Amino acid sequence: WQDKSWVVGLERAGFAKAYDWNGLQQQRIISDVLGGEPLLLALASDNVSFAAVSRRVGEKVLTFRYANRQLTDVETGSVWTWRGRCVAGPLRGRQLAPLPAVQEFW
Repeated sequence: WQDKSWVVGLERAGFAKAYDWNGLQQQRIISDVLGGEPLLLALASDNVSFAAVSRRVGEKVLTFRYANRQLTDVETGSVWTWRGRCVAGPLRGRQLAPLPAVQEFW
């Protein structure tokens, strides 16, 4: 990264990490674990708005993929919004817990 690179920053349980904005724009989603919390960064279709959410649903940790302009979890095939709300499939109506994240310059 260069000085003034655009990043998304998260802090969890005393751990902090920055995620490259350009990488998020290319991949649309980034899955990671920070401070023991499995997280998902997701980019909205406007290419500007983003959300950071926990990947936990109850005791289960979900794995996500983005294909054909849809965000789905591998475990159930449920369809999710970029803000972590399930809109179709077995988990319909569930909401992933939001995590505080900020967009800033490196």
